[in-house]
Amino acid sequence: MTDIHRPLVPVSSGTRRESNGDDACQQSRKRTNIGVACTACKARKLKCSGAPPCQNCLKNHVECTVDNTSDKRRKSGIKRKLETLEDRNDLLLSLVRTLRDSADRRVLQLLDLIRSDASLAEIQFYLDEERPCGDSERKKVTPKSLEWELRNGNGPQSESESPATRTVFSPEQLADVPLFDVPAAPWTNITQDARFVSQLVSLWFTWFHPFFNWLDRDLFIRDMRSGELRVRCCSPLLVNAMLALACTHSNSAQAYAIPGDTASRGAHFYSEAKRLFVEEEGRITLATTQALGLLSVYASLTCKGRSGWIYRNNFAFAVDELSKQQPLSRPTAHHRVIDHTIWGLFNIATLKALALCKIPTIKTPNRPLPSPVCSAEDVWHPYPLQLEGSQAHTSCVFHALCGLNRIVHDLAWVYFGGSNPPLADLEAKTEKFCARLRDWKDRLPICLRESEETQVPHVLCFHMYYYCICITLSQHAPSIKPDLDNTSLSPFPNTSSYHDTLDLFYARKISTLTRIHRTAWGTDRTPVPNTLWVTTALLPLLPNLSNPQNRDAFISLAVSAKAFARRSVVGKAKLELVQRRAREMGVEWPVEIGALFADEEEVQVGGRIGVASASSGPGRKRAKVGL
Repeated sequence: MTDIHRPLVPVSSGTRRESNGDDACQQSRKRTNIGVACTACKARKLKCSGAPPCQNCLKNHVECTVDNTSDKRRKSGIKRKLETLEDRNDLLLSLVRTLRDSADRRVLQLLDLIRSDASLAEIQFYLDEERPCGDSERKKVTPKSLEWELRNGNGPQSESESPATRTVFSPEQLADVPLFDVPAAPWTNITQDARFVSQLVSLWFTWFHPFFNWLDRDLFIRDMRSGELRVRCCSPLLVNAMLALACTHSNSAQAYAIPGDTASRGAHFYSEAKRLFVEEEGRITLATTQALGLLSVYASLTCKGRSGWIYRNNFAFAVDELSKQQPLSRPTAHHRVIDHTIWGLFNIATLKALALCKIPTIKTPNRPLPSPVCSAEDVWHPYPLQLEGSQAHTSCVFHALCGLNRIVHDLAWVYFGGSNPPLADLEAKTEKFCARLRDWKDRLPICLRESEETQVPHVLCFHMYYYCICITLSQHAPSIKPDLDNTSLSPFPNTSSYHDTLDLFYARKISTLTRIHRTAWGTDRTPVPNTLWVTTALLPLLPNLSNPQNRDAFISLAVSAKAFARRSVVGKAKLELVQRRAREMGVEWPVEIGALFADEEEVQVGGRIGVASASSGPGRKRAKVGL
């Protein structure tokens, strides 16, 4: 029997569409499983349709809310817990940064909020609203800051410009208005960002220049703004040396030659300055002499000992040549700038000689000392904080520092000149130095005298330097002791009331001044020499922590020392010096700072480090300490 194959009748298009429509309706009737029902459906025990507003709530005209925390599925619960832990971790890190870097007055506000039993949400809101823009105080966006951005090409260029091509700045960035608006070209090849260069120049004139003052700020800014290379008070070498030092005060990513490496701050500008110095081929100009002083300081800050020694000798030679170039009988404006530079470099050379316990590389200048001019228009602004300025007293500090370093210059030759005079002669000369220091202090202008109102950083630094000189005097003349009947050997007549050694008294004074700075400006930025002053004060206090006054002073100084170690290579080296000395002495740390001073691998709060049998009493022989 033959099979007959009959073709199937094709399904009509209408039938196919009808079938597809039935499938779609059938699928739409399937209820989608949802993880969490809304609150209203739960209460009425209805099947919820899903994301709010659900169908039941729409139908009944009630508010539809979903509590995601009631989702008991394991995956969702872990995800929520992870998000919560990340939020709390961010809050904790923000809180620690604020407590670490902020001025004390802001920290006290935060502590008051925490002690008022504020919720975590309220603390987070405070940190978000009052967050410092890389610094210790909140900054505000001002019309001036917006104008600065537009003028320097960082804002919208035209109405037709695409939003995608515009540079977007956060309010914090817009609020960071540099004190000085200067160009990047033609002064440096490292960056063409004029805004960043302006920030660095502003940082340098805020935190470095008022104490290490050997160039005229107004003339330098004038010449840098001109963009002309053939000027007297500015040069690419000087600018790059200045920017290298300013990077040590900057938190910008551009300040690092190697991202995240503290030791590389400013290294790219320093390398450029070294290259430009080689191209000078021995030419001595005003700007080159000033730049050599900056390079020597940067080398010291980054523990480049040999380079620092070379630059110090170079600028000593340059100062000598500069002194010969101009006769003393022509007091023009340019000659006064030269005199200012010579005296300023004399100050840094003398300070460094005392720090290294060596003789100075520069002799006392035979040049007119600029007269102090205490002007109300001389204002110091705590940039990058957008706060009101204070009277700077820059000219008075410079004049008084020159007078102080005349004494230090003679002192260094006596103690470090290698002549080894008899003890009686040494004590007699020490008495004369004490008398000169008392006379110098009595002649200080009222604006520089130490008081509770003293808060300007370079004035605080100025007084710390004086106390460090006194510590050096007391340690090189151990026979000098406070005496109730005769206090003439001490620059401070009232030290006898402490019945203590002079170096401990002066160390506590430095601690007090350091605390004032921290209260007013935080620990994030300080004048460069403060690292030396803090180390000088820590070492004599180290074996005498049984005294409550010494203990409190040591704890306060240790906090600052740790902050310096976090920001600079030399700060870390100084902290390691104190740690090493402590191990040699077997010092038992105060509990409050045990973790700060212990090595990373041996953090022992309140633990004993070093030889346990070593004595730590006041009778221990003290090591001689330079600055």
